[in-house]
Amino acid sequence: MGKNRQGVCCIFQVIMKELITLLFETNKDKGRAGISAAIAYFGMNGYTVCIPLNDIQDYDLIVDDGNDILKISCKATGSHASSGYSVVSLRNCGGTNGSVYGREKDKNNDYVFVLNEKGEEWLLPQNILTSNAMTLGEKYSQYKIK
Repeated sequence: MGKNRQGVCCIFQVIMKELITLLFETNKDKGRAGISAAIAYFGMNGYTVCIPLNDIQDYDLIVDDGNDILKISCKATGSHASSGYSVVSLRNCGGTNGSVYGREKDKNNDYVFVLNEKGEEWLLPQNILTSNAMTLGEKYSQYKIK
């Protein structure tokens, strides 16, 4: 990556972190911020990003690196464990009563992109997902995006 591109990426990341704190008011806002951050991350790293026309599929994005096409689910969280680490829910809830209609571990995706309210990001492989939630502590630090 060239010097100018790295500088633009750093500036963009600082701006994103500032905007994220404003966008975490509702669950819809969190969802929009998560997808936006994922698009920015993959786009800035040379991937072609494809956005589905509807929301009935298990994934939120398709990314193409020129060799592989990957299905990505996007999550955002403002929750924390008592340890201070971010906790991401891996359940999909909705409707008028907020009932659970799916779990990330049961989907046929390649990765889950996670954004927290501090602007920190993780790219979690599908095969490490647990059933309901994950605390993103030291155990998962290798998946944190630098």
